[in-house]
Amino acid sequence: MDATKDKLIRLLQELLNPGAEIGDDDTLEDLGADSLDIVEVGLAIEDDFDFKMTDDDMAKHVETTTVAQIAAWLEEKGVK
Repeated sequence: MDATKDKLIRLLQELLNPGAEIGDDDTLEDLGADSLDIVEVGLAIEDDFDFKMTDDDMAKHVETTTVAQIAAWLEEKGVK
């Protein structure tokens, strides 16, 4: 999971807070993301991980979960 999590962290740093320390337990809200940022993160995850998410996936697995939980969910889906 480390490779997936590292890739996700780099993506979040690029989109939300360049150079910021992002930890496993951080949520997008912790990183200062608003609703538009969350949509942009979802679209970037789809592009960078070559993975299509439903709106339900976004609500359940991206909007309110931690970085580690998002990475684990992507791994469960076979996304790398």
